[in-house]
Amino acid sequence: MARCCAFLAGLAICAAGPAACEKSDTRRAPALQVTQGPVDSILGAFTCKIDAGHVYCKGVDTYCQLGQGAPGPKLATWVELPNLSDASALALGMSHACALRTTGRVSCWGWNLHGEAKPPRPAVPNPDVPANDPSLTVRTPLEVKGVSDAVEIGASVSSSCARTRTGKVFCWGDSLFVDGDDDGALRRIAIPDSTRLFAGHDFVCSVASNRSVFCWGNVYDTKGNGHEATSPEAVLTAHTNETVEAGRFGVCVGSGANRRCWGKPPGTATPTRPR
Repeated sequence: MARCCAFLAGLAICAAGPAACEKSDTRRAPALQVTQGPVDSILGAFTCKIDAGHVYCKGVDTYCQLGQGAPGPKLATWVELPNLSDASALALGMSHACALRTTGRVSCWGWNLHGEAKPPRPAVPNPDVPANDPSLTVRTPLEVKGVSDAVEIGASVSSSCARTRTGKVFCWGDSLFVDGDDDGALRRIAIPDSTRLFAGHDFVCSVASNRSVFCWGNVYDTKGNGHEATSPEAVLTAHTNETVEAGRFGVCVGSGANRRCWGKPPGTATPTRPR
């Protein structure tokens, strides 16, 4: 199983597979050459990594996921992306990717039907427009305007989010039902000061300063019953010293007999879907 580590402000955050530990730091990452092991996209069609601040990707390139300037064939060898020499963390959706930079800026590339790589959502008069149409892809890493001082990023299937040093959370692309608007525009999410951000397959969650876990998108209760949350909902509370784990289909807090989860807990085999 792939293992990845992100280096944020002197704190190494590591996880195996899609899971991630809750530890975080609200300071900005220093301008150092960061290395992060391979990170898989949701569904695993392409993979990216950071080596001394430079980003390398491999896999399918149908929607410019490899950031080489044009769609191309699937590649089994790593290729370096242009204009990225200061990356400190990666977040991969289904067909797009974003890189957090040591400056606090965020750059994204790949599929952009919902504005997940370049907000807002592009105008697509014909829904059957070819996938390689330039209006639907961001072909090389492009800085997301309006995001600065970020310390953490996340990506769901077709949305992207960033947490800033001051605890604000901004998202763009698929709105995941928030505000009932799907224009893909950059928007601030109305949640208490965030100390941790993570994204799953079709949801995003934030750990607030009061240790409440707020989620939006396809959200579940602890019995696995799901619904579309049109605004962030407090789904769990992590007590002092309890960790928070996020998988692609669910969230867990605590451990042992005190472990509480919704959706697909990290490490389980079958995802729990809304019903």
